[in-house]
Amino acid sequence: TGAALVVGAYWLFKSWKEERELKQRIEARRALSKKMTLEPRDDWSLHEIAKYTGSDPDLPILTAIDGEVYNVWRGSEWYGPEGPYHSIAGRDSTRFLAKQILEEEEDDGQPLDAMEIDTLNGWKEHFDFKYDKIGKLKDDGDAPPLSETTARAASRPAARSVGLASLVQLAESREDAATIRKAMAAVRDDEGAGGGNQVRRWVIHKEAHCARLITRVQEMMLAVDPEAPGYTEALLK
Repeated sequence: TGAALVVGAYWLFKSWKEERELKQRIEARRALSKKMTLEPRDDWSLHEIAKYTGSDPDLPILTAIDGEVYNVWRGSEWYGPEGPYHSIAGRDSTRFLAKQILEEEEDDGQPLDAMEIDTLNGWKEHFDFKYDKIGKLKDDGDAPPLSETTARAASRPAARSVGLASLVQLAESREDAATIRKAMAAVRDDEGAGGGNQVRRWVIHKEAHCARLITRVQEMMLAVDPEAPGYTEALLK
């Protein structure tokens, strides 16, 4: 009886501790979200957004796409100083995303073609869904014309996307894969420490991202049109 009471007390304390830690994490996340939130405005300049690169932990991360400004602080692991896409933080990333490049030296300087505009529109849909749009980038003379890609895209029918060549889908898939790897590592660590409830949470988290990844791959395969112009070239890039 005494042993049962001790075990019961231990589990009660453990549950209370986990619940308290969860509440603390939620409160910390809410505080961070409030600090990183910026009010929308329609007169952002390139000079202003240049300081929002993630280098200052007290400031969010901004990027501009075809005249729209996005707050991507929630993706700091991707756009922050240590992230693979840090080069598009704090700047107009329109041509970077459209041409699927990460460095200015890779820009061929040519106007965006039909496939590049489709790629850009895919990225815009991704950012619209995942991040906060906080206004517009004003045309202050330093930036390239903001209306060019939008006008060209609106003047012609939307082309069918080349699924596997879409950086948007690939980026989302990489995020899911990274989360799955993190969850698996956490499961191994928590199993060794005897953390049953935490292990179950990580497994559920992993399965959710696995399902997303499988669904996205299926959608990508269904969207592929092998006869589309430039399909083979896009896959070989």
